[in-house]
Amino acid sequence: MKFSCLLFILSLSLSLSAQQFPDRHSTDIADSWTSCTPTENPNKVREESHWIMYDFGNEYTLQGSTIWNVNGYEHTDKGAQDLVIDYSIDGQNWIELGYHTLEQAPASSYYVGEEGPNFNGVNARYVIITSLSNYGHATCHGLSEVRFEATIASTTTNTEEILADNNINISPNPFQNTTQVTFTDMENGDYNYSVVDISGKQVMTGTASITSDNATIPLDMSSFSTGSYIFKLQYGSLTLSRKIQLVK
Repeated sequence: MKFSCLLFILSLSLSLSAQQFPDRHSTDIADSWTSCTPTENPNKVREESHWIMYDFGNEYTLQGSTIWNVNGYEHTDKGAQDLVIDYSIDGQNWIELGYHTLEQAPASSYYVGEEGPNFNGVNARYVIITSLSNYGHATCHGLSEVRFEATIASTTTNTEEILADNNINISPNPFQNTTQVTFTDMENGDYNYSVVDISGKQVMTGTASITSDNATIPLDMSSFSTGSYIFKLQYGSLTLSRKIQLVK
């Protein structure tokens, strides 16, 4: 099951005024989101995975977050452990915020969740949380609740992130052993890049020195196994990602 919602921190005193302890979570598994079958992720680089997407309906400026893991009695092994978070303005161009590790919930009615990732003022309409691992359940991954600190964003579209995401091209892709990463209209300077496998494990790092409007770097992956990987480039405060496919 996939669903979307937005909870405003400023509205909690109104929407939960009948609760004496509004941050505590129940131990009923029915109060959780669970995914037991991987499905195609809206962010194509994540492929089929366990994910939940939040559509806020409009563009918001996001700050901190709070996450409650699966707190159901005898079900906490379904709780997500390692997460990766992506955000987008248009639902098509996705930017990776980063990885986050959750604690296992205690299956206690006193459970008040934990601090989640800080978005540090990025603008987004969509957020995807993808679970990469859980606390031992054979098939199911889940969360109980996610709250975002959010304020309505300026009506000016933040195009910097979308444009920056179009400045990288990888060809050929799929490829055998080697491919080339081309950078177009990037500011001159040194950019850190990495390659991670589909589980999020970093398998390669390097630095790309951009000294012209169009620059390329070779990517030699002849020592790696066939499969899907993600190429990441640190661009200022952004991390841009591209899915790459190695075939032999």
